[in-house]
Amino acid sequence: MRYCFRVGVFVLLACLGWAGTVSAAAAPMPASGDSLANNPLLPPAIPVSNLWPDLTLDQSVPSIAPGRFPPLYSANDWRRYEKKYAPQILSAMRHRLSDKIALANVLLDKARQTPHHGLARLLDIKAFALTYRSRAGSPVAQRALAQYMTLASPDNIVEIGPIWTMSQLLAYLGATPPQDREHFAALAERADVQLTLRLLRCAQVAAAARTVRLLVIEETLPVRRNPVLMAQISNTRALTSQSVAMMDYLDQQYHLLIKGDVSAATPIYLYALVIQNEPLVRRELVRRWPKSVPAQIQKLLASAPVNPHADFAVAKLLHDAGSALPWGILRDRTLYASLQHYHRFLNNPKTQWDRISRTLAKIAVEHLIEQGARPHPDISPLTPFLGPAATHAS
Repeated sequence: MRYCFRVGVFVLLACLGWAGTVSAAAAPMPASGDSLANNPLLPPAIPVSNLWPDLTLDQSVPSIAPGRFPPLYSANDWRRYEKKYAPQILSAMRHRLSDKIALANVLLDKARQTPHHGLARLLDIKAFALTYRSRAGSPVAQRALAQYMTLASPDNIVEIGPIWTMSQLLAYLGATPPQDREHFAALAERADVQLTLRLLRCAQVAAAARTVRLLVIEETLPVRRNPVLMAQISNTRALTSQSVAMMDYLDQQYHLLIKGDVSAATPIYLYALVIQNEPLVRRELVRRWPKSVPAQIQKLLASAPVNPHADFAVAKLLHDAGSALPWGILRDRTLYASLQHYHRFLNNPKTQWDRISRTLAKIAVEHLIEQGARPHPDISPLTPFLGPAATHAS
């Protein structure tokens, strides 16, 4: 999802002079507490409500994907639905519950048969909408959710959003049999965790700060008795709050940078190196400040394929730069990047006789581990429940 960061990149590059010289007065400070909305490192925030599916039965226009994310279904899928299935659903609104359940089963069968995944997802959602409110229809609604999950990607926030909505409704409504509600409460928590972390991954920090608040809705006693899931929930809350703090810090550094404080280029460069891989930003910072720490790192990274000692020098620069950062995600990821470069140096057979540097590198590795050098955690509690081979185990 590289496009997630792209809009914010161009804003930043323009402000740094990529599209011309910009004075400090041309970029006013954002209002207090509004740094996420105006942060030049972030793309425009997406409306979280656009991630939830339209569960109305008289839907007249297709759902709009937020930002530039791929839609849940294509325009052709919508036309197929509108031509063949929408009239049947509109008619079912006036019929008995048994007719709605029968139509929902037909929609689910058609969804399994169609080669168009977007249309299949839409039919699954509409089958759910027809049945989730009634006790008699709940088994069909549960089948609709399970069938939808076989078509959902673990990394696509537009496809994860409906899973949270449908599982949360099944967990909350009295129409769902009591013995099933806790399963769907846990599923809703897993979907929220994965959705929030995927939003953070593509720099949608404000949206993640909103979805993480939804975790409290289904944090039931059985969920709290699940130590693995509760640890994932706790980590998600911590990563979200740390991401907000990191972006507030980087927003401050950006405004110092455009006022001429060259030292502020380092944390922004590190963000574009270890958090959001963005070479355009890194190159522009180096071009504007060719004698800065980012320029030294960039030069060494470029020489690493032919210079066996470049990794050691890069690791030391990253170690020093990371140690100077405030506690949080950017610091952890920078120190982890330093750790990786030390390992590359130690694993390079061309450095086997450089005993002094290798000894220093081994000492630095132990120090970095003590300092909290951490990779980006792979927290994906929903993934085992997705795809054709999913077990759907609790």
